[in-house]
Parts: sequence; C-alpha cells; structure tokens
Amino acid sequence: MANVIGAGNPTPGAGDADLAFRCLLGLIDTSNADPIKRLTERMSQFTLIPGQQDYKIGADSSLDINQPRPQNILRANIIDQSALPTPNHIPVKVIGWDEYERWGVRNAQTPLPQALYYDSDFNPIPNPANPPTDPAVYPGYATIHIVGMPTAANTIEFWSREPLTQATSYFDTLFFPEGYYEYLLYGLTMRLYPRYARPVDPAVASLYSDARLAIESAAVTPAPAMRLDGGLPNVAGGYWDGRTNSWIRRP
Repeated sequence: MANVIGAGNPTPGAGDADLAFRCLLGLIDTSNADPIKRLTERMSQFTLIPGQQDYKIGADSSLDINQPRPQNILRANIIDQSALPTPNHIPVKVIGWDEYERWGVRNAQTPLPQALYYDSDFNPIPNPANPPTDPAVYPGYATIHIVGMPTAANTIEFWSREPLTQATSYFDTLFFPEGYYEYLLYGLTMRLYPRYARPVDPAVASLYSDARLAIESAAVTPAPAMRLDGGLPNVAGGYWDGRTNSWIRRP
C-alpha cells in the first residue's frame, strides 16, 4: 500500500520488515498515550491471597495478575464466596493516592476489604518468565494495593481501561474492537511514506483520517447539552448541544 514493494516482489526484505514492524510498535505506543485512542474498559478478576495486600499486574506469568497493565481502574467489586451458591457482589471503593495516604489503618484484618488503590507507575519486571525478543516492547507492571489485610480467598472483579495490545513478533495475533483494523493499517502506511521517501497518497490519508475519527468518536464521552434560560428572547425552551455544536429549538 505504501508502494515500497511491488507486485512482482511481494515479500519485504529483513530490513524493510524490521523497519515496518518498528513503525507499528511506535503507532501502537503513541496511541496508548492518547486517552481517546486507547481501548475501552474491560472486566477482569483475581483472587485475594490471605495475608497479601499488594498485587503486581502486567503481561507476564511471573506476576500476581497476568494481563496487560491497565491505564487505570474505574470500579471494582469483591465477591463474597462465603455466600455460595449465590455469592454477594459488594462494591469496593477505588481511591487515589491522597485518600490512600490519609487512610488510618491499612492492614486491619478483614475478609471483605473496603477499598483499593491502583498505583499505575510503570515498573520493569525484574525476572520476566516470558521475556520478549524485542527490548522495545519490554513488559512493565503496576500494583494494586488492597486496603485491609485479606483473611479469605475472595475474588476481586474490576473494570479497567486497557492499552492497545502491543506486538512482540511478526506472528502475533492482535485483538482489537471494531474500527482499529483500518486505523492501524492506514496509520502504519502513513508512517512508512516518509521513511521510504514515498509521496503520500491522498486517498490513504483520507481513509486514515476517517478511521482515526471513528475510534476517537467511539472513545470520547459526549459533552452535555447546555440549557439556556427560558426567559431569554427567542429561546422557547431550546438549548445549545455541544456534541453537535448546534442550536436545538423545541416547539
């Protein structure tokens, strides 16, 4: 698509393939830094270990929770297994550093912790069980701090905002929701044009713009509609809708 390899030579050389792969890594990495290009929320679970308050989370089997390191945790429940066969789902408060720092007693023993603090700092995994072959995608972990010392192996379910899955080799299968295929395809093509001194194809640029706007629109929270005082002349109960940037008149 970038006109780097022709129809008679469909297989890129090792250097070209490596350059394109690193451009893809850069596109995914940059997208993860943009809140409106990241993935939407995902529900996950882990089991509390009695006597353990801190849980490392990242994409490596050496960690307590083996899944991609979340951008943040939005909400959580604790599932009280003592109520089986119909366990209770009890909300767990997700707190920030300020509240966690002011929390008086953090290690009081309890079967049902009331809160958790998510420290999203990127920490390199010291001895990964599955080290990647490319240092550019070396894994990192964050930490979930449980407020209260667990005394029972109950389950925490939480909803988090996940990063885009990073590639580690040419043969990885990447899973994204709808809309990301063309965003990554055309976005990568746009990054390859200057690397190979190729002119930008306006059609590809337009397709990339459409794909980018599609995923950004799906991720952004619509602005609320702003109501105006009905006593103003000619408003007649209408309002300004910031989502469409237009005046909505009510009969």
